Amino acid sequence: MRSAARRGRAAPAARDSLPVLLFLCLLLKTCEPKTANAFKPNILLIMADDLGTGDLGCYGNNTLRTPNIDQLAEEGVRLTQHLAAAPLCTPSRAAFLTGRHSFRSGMDASNGYRALQWNAGSGGLPENETTFARILQQHGYATGLIGKWHQGVNCASRGDHCHHPLNHGFDYFYGMPFTLTNDCDPGRPPEVDAALRAQLWGYTQFLALGILTLAAGQTCGFFSVSARAVTGMAGVGCLFFISWYSSFGFVRRWNCILMRNHDVTEQPMVLEKTASLMLKEAVSYIERVIDGHSLVPLLQGAEARSAHEFLFHYCGQHLHAARWHQKDSGSVWKVHYTTPQFHPEGAGACYGRGVCPCSGEGVTHHRPPLLFDLSRDPSEARPLTPDSEPLYHAVIARVGAAVSEHRQTLSPVPQQFSMSNILWKPWLQPCCGHFPFCSCHEDGDGTP
Repeated sequence: MRSAARRGRAAPAARDSLPVLLFLCLLLKTCEPKTANAFKPNILLIMADDLGTGDLGCYGNNTLRTPNIDQLAEEGVRLTQHLAAAPLCTPSRAAFLTGRHSFRSGMDASNGYRALQWNAGSGGLPENETTFARILQQHGYATGLIGKWHQGVNCASRGDHCHHPLNHGFDYFYGMPFTLTNDCDPGRPPEVDAALRAQLWGYTQFLALGILTLAAGQTCGFFSVSARAVTGMAGVGCLFFISWYSSFGFVRRWNCILMRNHDVTEQPMVLEKTASLMLKEAVSYIERVIDGHSLVPLLQGAEARSAHEFLFHYCGQHLHAARWHQKDSGSVWKVHYTTPQFHPEGAGACYGRGVCPCSGEGVTHHRPPLLFDLSRDPSEARPLTPDSEPLYHAVIARVGAAVSEHRQTLSPVPQQFSMSNILWKPWLQPCCGHFPFCSCHEDGDGTP
């Protein structure tokens, strides 16, 4: 009950931060305490870019409505001198994560660039810095970051992930490794190094104009310039253009990406759905989706029935049926939405196929679904109809609502049975001896 109460109050705060697309949610969930009296509270930290005290109702704003954040302030503690360590993305986050001024880790500068500009840059939060996430991780917390990172990704190669959140104390990451800039919106003017980009574009135009002038002069006989020289100048101009446009011309593709742990999931990201994706991930991470219930009270005789009200029957990733234990009546209803085509027919199994199929031509979809009362028909031999069961429509509707609610708890996860994961990889093969000549035996006393 305490966990549910925490979840109920944490999610609205995440919803309030949605209008500010540049937000960072550091979501930290507790593991099981190692001792019975250990107290490890759940911790939720929300960091939003460009959010000032004047933007929130709890600090006096009477034009923007932020009721959920205002409620948190009313029920908790409202700080009036709790200031960010820097007015920019990268240094403020570095200080927030480490508890140290950002210049102590080289994550700030007095002039020039004061924030990271590229995912492909080699700068970032040094590996020797200790974040609060790492400290909490060492104390048994499960740590996750949903949202914006902007502390760098790699150092020397594309996959070293030296600056990545997973290398700084987080067990899970979903979000933007960089930040949200104008470049991420195709309809807005450029932002990353806009002044330098304008200069380079000007130099390119000036160089192109010069080359065209030389070419026209050479063609018309105004200049004594060889065709080879004009071609060489044109080549130099093209190389100059390619050298800067290969980065600045594709800022949206290089910087505006979403990652889940070490994998890029969207490149470039689609702004129209970014906020909803992050909200869904954040709520999913906050809420231990745990499908099971403790059977200890039932086994000890303290309860007469299991705490399960609904059970969902899956075949692979396809929900085929749902079961409802109606506690007020004692009835156990089961609704079949899909069933395998058994072989031979009526056998209740797929003897000719080994494993029954979960989808495709080998299953039958039931519309309306099949309904059984397992308390009276445990073998599911007599499907009920509206004529034989007065509660037919009510039961179908109640189970359908539970299925819909259950589906809201689902979120995308890496598929461990994908072809790339299932394939045998020789470099992952456990081996006794020298691969591929793996062979050993253990004696009766346990000695290999």
